[in-house]
Amino acid sequence: MTAEQIRDLGLANGSRWCVHCFGLGVVRFGRPGAADFCRCVLRRVFRSVWNRYEYARDIGFWNGRLTIELIKRGGMVAGHKDAEFAADVVLIARRELDDFHFQVFKAHFLDRLEWRDSVRVLARFVHIARMAGSHDLPAIDRGNFFHAVYRLEAKLGRAFLTTAPYALFPTREYYNGKAISLSQIPQGASHARKRRNNGLAIGAAA
Repeated sequence: MTAEQIRDLGLANGSRWCVHCFGLGVVRFGRPGAADFCRCVLRRVFRSVWNRYEYARDIGFWNGRLTIELIKRGGMVAGHKDAEFAADVVLIARRELDDFHFQVFKAHFLDRLEWRDSVRVLARFVHIARMAGSHDLPAIDRGNFFHAVYRLEAKLGRAFLTTAPYALFPTREYYNGKAISLSQIPQGASHARKRRNNGLAIGAAA
């Protein structure tokens, strides 16, 4: 992203109560002019995407309307956007998070457990992992649990914002469509080419 895009998105999504950016949504670092999103912006991106996921889950991923899109070469692409969106959210989380943070994501967000129940589930995971030889996992208590939640929200917020060629944020662009050229598709993203060229959209990974 350009510095101008970072500034605009930061101003639009920064928290006025943030003690790091004071509502500007960007933090300065390193060389002059270098800037990055504040964590409050990334967490807000995550919550926006997650609210859409929750809405799609509540109405039923496969109960939403069937979306028909026209493509440049002629013809149409049909797909269940809610199911595609939900699949992309989970697959991005699985790709971006380590095992511990994905377990936090699964317990607290996917399974909708309160923090007390999530801590019990994670304590069992940590116990099994330590028995298997992983000793770098933190002790599970309320403080460490919520710190892990904040970290994964920021990390997934960045991933939802920057995944190419189909970012999940803003969600309206994901649902309403966005024209791209083949040059914008990263090398190795064959699934994205198939999604656009073959119309095979359901369950595609971002």
